[in-house]
Parts: sequence; C-alpha cells; structure tokens
Amino acid sequence: MSYKTTLIIAILLVLLGVYAYYFEYKGGQKKEEEKEKAKTLFEVKKEDVVEIRITGILPGPVKMVPAGKENWRLDTPLQARADQSTVDRILNSFEKLKYKEIIDEQPRDLRPYELDKPPMTIQLTLKGNIQREVSIGAKNPVDNVYYIKVNHDARVYLAEGTIGDLSTTTLLDLRDKKLTDFTTDKVESINLSTTALAMQFQKQNETWKMQQPVQSPASNSEVTSLLSSLESLRATRFIDQPGENLEPYGLKAPVATVELSLEKGLRQKIEFGKAGDEMYARLEGSQGIAAIDNTLSSTFEKKLEDWREKKVLVFNRFDAEEILIKAGGKDYSFKKGQSDKWNQNSPQKAEIEYEQIQGILEKLESAEITNYGDQPALDGPPLAEVFITLKDWQDKTSKKHLSFGAVKDKAQQVKNDDYGSIVFAQPSVMADLLKAVTELMPKPPAPPEQKKEE
Repeated sequence: MSYKTTLIIAILLVLLGVYAYYFEYKGGQKKEEEKEKAKTLFEVKKEDVVEIRITGILPGPVKMVPAGKENWRLDTPLQARADQSTVDRILNSFEKLKYKEIIDEQPRDLRPYELDKPPMTIQLTLKGNIQREVSIGAKNPVDNVYYIKVNHDARVYLAEGTIGDLSTTTLLDLRDKKLTDFTTDKVESINLSTTALAMQFQKQNETWKMQQPVQSPASNSEVTSLLSSLESLRATRFIDQPGENLEPYGLKAPVATVELSLEKGLRQKIEFGKAGDEMYARLEGSQGIAAIDNTLSSTFEKKLEDWREKKVLVFNRFDAEEILIKAGGKDYSFKKGQSDKWNQNSPQKAEIEYEQIQGILEKLESAEITNYGDQPALDGPPLAEVFITLKDWQDKTSKKHLSFGAVKDKAQQVKNDDYGSIVFAQPSVMADLLKAVTELMPKPPAPPEQKKEE
C-alpha cells in the first residue's frame, strides 16, 4: 500500500471519528438533554418564594411565610417557627419539577388517581404573584412514583417520589422542634433547682465555679453536658393549649427548674415536669408545653458531689507547650519544640524524651481531689508550684497555676488559681511529681554517622 493511500485512509478515519463524536455522541447527548428539559414542568428559585400554602394537613390549611433571609415561620393554623429542613425539602422539590411520563391527557375520572380530592396540595406564591401548585395523589404500587396534577393543567402525570413523599408531611414536621434559643458559650451563670438541690454556677475565665449551696470548683464536664442538652432540647410533640391544670404534665410541682443568665442581660428559664414515663418542658413566657425525651431525667437526679470537680487540675496534657515547676529552691523549666521535641532549659539544658514529659503531665492530669476546703489560700508558703502554658487546636493560649501546701489530716493542701478555695489531694501526688522531675534523664545524643568506605 502506497504512502498516499495510507494517508487518505487515515484522514477518512479521522473525519469519521469527528462525525461520530459531533453527530452521534454529541447529537445524542443534546437530544437527551432536550428530552429531559421537555419533561420539566416548571422551575422555581428559592429566593423568589414569598409564601407556601398546604392543604391536606390537620387541623387545617397551613400557611408559611419568610421570617428573614434563611428562616421561615408558620402563620396558620398557629404562629410558630418553621422547621427549616422541612421547608428546604419542599422548596428543593419545586426547584425543578419533572415528570416521568404523562398518564392521562384528558382524564374523565380523577378518582383512580386520588386526584379528585387530593391528599395534599402545595401552592407556592412567587414574586409578582406567580403561582406554582402541585396536587399529589395516590402512590403507584409498582414503583416509587406518584400521580400528580400541576396548576390548571388537565393532564395527570407520574412523578418521582421526591415530590410525592411530601404528602406524608405533618404539622409537627413543619414546626421547629428546637425549644431553646441560646448557645453554650454565651451562658454566664446557671441556677439549677431540683427536688433535692438548689445550685448556682458562675463562669469565670472559661471555668465553671459552684457558688451555691457551697463554694467549690464545679465539674466542667457535668455543667457543659447540661448546657449542651439544653441547647439542643427538642420537642417530640406540642401541647399548645394545656389549660390551667398542669398536673398531667408534672408541672404543678416541677422536678427541675433551670434559669440561664446570658450575655447582655438576657435570660432563659425552663421548667421540667415528669408524669409517669413522660417528661415535659415549659419555657417562661410560653403558654404551650412540649413533650421531650427522658434523657435529662438522670441529670436532675444527680447528687451535689456529682456537680463538683474531681480533678486537681483540668487540662489536656497534649496541649502543653511550656512547663515550669518550682520546688526545693530549684526551677525545672521545659519547652516544647518542633515535632513534639521537649527541651529542658533549667536547671540544665538538654533534650528530654517525649514519654518522660508526658509521664509528668499525666500525673498532674489524673490527680484527683479527695475533699474540698473552704479557705481561699494555703496555710503558709507553697512547698511546690506548677505553671503550665497550653495551646489548643485553635491556637488559643491559656495558663494554669497550681500550688502545693502543707499536709493536713493526711491530705495535702492544693491551691488551683481556677478554683476559689483550696482543695485537698493525696500527699503522694506532689511526692510522685517531684520524684519524676528530679529523676529526668536527658535524651542520649544520636550516634555520629559513620562515613561510608570508598
């Protein structure tokens, strides 16, 4: 075969490939896109929706309107915050409504499709008073598809379950079930009253202190857990008109009352009742009552000791950046370098094994309070002091200071600057700490690299 013939064949093959790509593949792709576009009944932009009306939900028609840029509220049959995830599900279904096929062009009887009296009709009003309406009928028993009608179109369509699944929406689904409106970091004080206790907690330098019934370091984990539960408190159902008799909800004599003081003088008060296995909550200023799950019940049964801090020093040892221990007239100073390497700066300069430093920090982190004192300071000068500089994962720096005092009644006085009064620990805590510090061995130098023989 000549070179000229080979070249002609190659050119023909290229042209054939170009033709196949543009006219077969691209053309087929375009036809599919046009086919899909033809099956789009309408499109809706979320930001253009000014009202949502739904019929088919008890106790009556629902009307929802925007309440700000990202939020919605129920206006009928009651006034309440709307559940944003449910509203988004509705709007997403209308964003580009498509059908699978046309079932009936001119239906004489809509009853087989349950579209004579649709279980649910959703109407969106857009800017410019444009209406978009979908009536959802029966579910096709074969596939996850529903019979629908659109606006004043006579045809019956078969649509994917995305739009049809909205027909099971209830008033509870549309309602925001989150009861409280605060964030944990904004809380400055807590008053917690249960059937057995009346406690007050105050936040000082990001640490919780118990002020009543005794002054004591509070358990940060317990207080934070309580606030987290309250922040995420959700209703399982609503009783909007409970009447004057609160006994069926256990709120005539609440099992607990929580009052939160927030930034800028804001307050939030919640009463909790228990009736049988059910638990209820009522927010101050609200006439309604919400049923809630029973998880907070065990929290309100805790004893006073459960709410007090058990650790001599609360910190994460892996956040430590610098350590200074003063004891016996000596300073033991350590600083973390790159790649978690630790260097001792005094009383001598040396690199220290990572595990040895972690051993010292672990002794401090695990040290527990044996009992609580009420005096604000140690009896006399400290026998040893510990200073730790911490840096968390957000690069936020904080400092901790601990002073060990004399042994009293077989327990050692300890003053933590985060606590308002002294606490007591086992004397072995300080003894083991100082023993570990004085027995630190410098990391042996790396052996010199040997030159390769030529």
